[in-house]
This record gives sequence, structure tokens and C-alpha cells, in this order.
Amino acid sequence: MTRDEDTEITLKGELNEEQELEQGLDDENENEHDDQHDMDDSRGDDDDDTLGGKRRLFRFKPAFDVVLVREVIHDFPWSAGYGRTRSAWMAVATRVQSTLEEMKGVTFTRGSALDHAIVKRRIDMLLEAFRKNELSALRGSGTPEEFDMRNKLLGILARVVDEQTLNKGAMREKRVHSALQAAQRDLEELEGSASLTASPSIGLTLPNTTVPPTSSLMPIAPAPTSTISSRASPDSVSQNSTVSQVQQNGNKRPLRMSISTVHEGKRSRVERALDTISQFDERKLQLEERRVILEEEKLAWQKEEAQQNETERQALLDVLRAQGSLLTELLAHLRNAKVPMDTNGPRCESPQ
Repeated sequence: MTRDEDTEITLKGELNEEQELEQGLDDENENEHDDQHDMDDSRGDDDDDTLGGKRRLFRFKPAFDVVLVREVIHDFPWSAGYGRTRSAWMAVATRVQSTLEEMKGVTFTRGSALDHAIVKRRIDMLLEAFRKNELSALRGSGTPEEFDMRNKLLGILARVVDEQTLNKGAMREKRVHSALQAAQRDLEELEGSASLTASPSIGLTLPNTTVPPTSSLMPIAPAPTSTISSRASPDSVSQNSTVSQVQQNGNKRPLRMSISTVHEGKRSRVERALDTISQFDERKLQLEERRVILEEEKLAWQKEEAQQNETERQALLDVLRAQGSLLTELLAHLRNAKVPMDTNGPRCESPQ
């Protein structure tokens, strides 16, 4: 088999894979009103090895979206660089799949495994729905905390993606880097305030079913009607987390550690900003003092130069005055010497 035939077979294989993906999407859209909300939401069907089998794509739920968006914010594959974007998205897909398998117990088959195209398409779909305020149209069951957490994470990610896609020019890389650092800080505060990594009801596992009889049951899948909550402050996030803890733990005392953590983070950022401003003002004051010193030195030099010029000019005037006196004396001497010569000279007698 020649090299050209190998290339042609590879291209045909990739084309068949893309066709299978499109067929999977069509199949998922056709079953949009399906009433199954059990294990089919967390796993896809096996690949049919026979001819004509269709690939069933993995069905995302809000808890799975939280894991996906969090990994995307951590890695931000858009900044991977030319030629490395696909591998960056594939790394995100691998980590999301391993996280879901370990912490949620989701079983992935060969037909439902995540890849770069699936996670990229899901992120694009979530961002588009978030910008259009149409997240409620996405199917999937979850708790209010999961929906709220997904909205907040999408709000953080959307700001960085906007910096990446809308800005152009020499300052684009710097602005994206700054926005990505701010997103990382917001994600850390959000995880700390809402106990993202430790809470069983947000992100990875289903809520605890052993709720005290006195607590009220929550709806299955309430869909947020606006994105205002996604842009809420960390204080509101910590308050929501405290309320959910009170509901799940009955009469237990709510935790306040998250609020103090958020306040300490804010205080540290404010202190760093104040230190930067004070350093800038101090540097500005030093430059101003240096400028005043240079102006004083310049004035002293100009004064000294003027005095030196005045001394030289006075000396020149003294020399010219001395020369004038000598010339006057010389002329007077010559005039006095000429008068006696005229009186003692020979006289001419007149003819008789």
C-alpha cells in the first residue's frame, strides 16, 4: 500500500468520524423530549460494531458542565497557540472524563468517550446560550446549586473569551493574560466560598437524599431566568452556600469560614493595591524632588556663568580704558613737541 493510499484512507476515516458525530447530534435532537432522566443522562450507548451503527454522544448535565467549565478556565485552550489547540482541548476532555469516572462513577464506553470536538462544541453551546440568556433551553436535570454554579463559572469564562476574541492588536495578549489571572482568582474565591471541591451537591455528585423531615424539598431542575445571579458577588455565593448547608444539616450551625476567607482575599487585594499606589506616589515624589534639585543646579550654574562673563567684560573695559589713556598722552606729547619746532625754524628775508 502506497503512501497516497494511506493518506486517502486516513482522510476517509476522519470524514466518517465527522459524519458519525453529526448523526449523533441529529439523534440527540430527535430524542429531545425523551422522558428518561436516569443513567442514560450520564452515559452513552455502546458502539455498534456492525455496519451502519450510530455513535451516541455523551449527555451533559449541569453537574458535568460545572466540571467541564472549571477545567476550561484552568487551562484556557484558546491560548495554546497555533497547532496546539486541538491537543489542549483533548487534554481538557481527558481530565474531565477521568474526573467524572473517579468522583461521579460515570461509565464511558468507546462510543460515548469525550474528545476535543465534543467538549469544544459543548463549551461553545454553553457560551452562546449564556450570552443569549437561553440556558433554560438546555436539557438536563440538576439542583439549584448546580445551575447557579454553572452560571457563575460561565460568567467568569465568558469575560476571558471576550478578551480573546474581541480584542486585537499588540495589547491583546497582555489583556487576555490579565483577564485570565482575574478569572483564576475569581474561580479560587468561588470554590472557597461555595466549597466546590468538598460539597457533594455541586459539580460532581448528586445531592444527599437523607434530608431531615423538617427541611423542604427542592425542585428537580429549576432554570434561571437571567444571568444576573451569574454575576453576583462572592458574598452572595457564600450566603447561598450557608443557606443550603442549613437546609441539608437541619439545626446545625452554619459555617462562616467561607465568608471570612472571601473577606481576607478582598482585604489582601485592597492592601496590595494600596501598596502599589503608595509606591507609585513615593516614586513620583522622588522624581519631583530630583527635578527641583536639577533646576536649582541649573540656576546656580547660570548665575556663576553670568558673574564670570561680567568679570571678563569689566577686565576688557579696563584694558580699553588704559589703552585710551595712553593714546591721549601720546597725542598730547606729539602736539607739544611740534610747537617749539615751528617757532625756532629759519625765516625768509624779503627782497629789497
